[in-house]
Amino acid sequence: MLARTVGSGFDRATYHLVARVDRLDFEDVRSGWTEAVDLWAKAKEFTLCAVAEGAISNVVSVKAFRRLDDVPGEYLPPSDLLSFDEPL
Repeated sequence: MLARTVGSGFDRATYHLVARVDRLDFEDVRSGWTEAVDLWAKAKEFTLCAVAEGAISNVVSVKAFRRLDDVPGEYLPPSDLLSFDEPL
């Protein structure tokens, strides 16, 4: 799995983009054969999640993206953190 913090919301939740990568692609990064940022292009099953921390943390799937091209560019590296003023 890959994860990247996208930003935070007015509701004090944090938002994270997560995606699946093949084990062999991960091993290529671990071995130094490729850069970690290259994994985003090889990933699949992208999901924007909200995390509300408390006594028990809650993780909620906010939106799924089929392909990397469907993910808004501001959610991907090297973009700055966003501030969401409205519920997603």
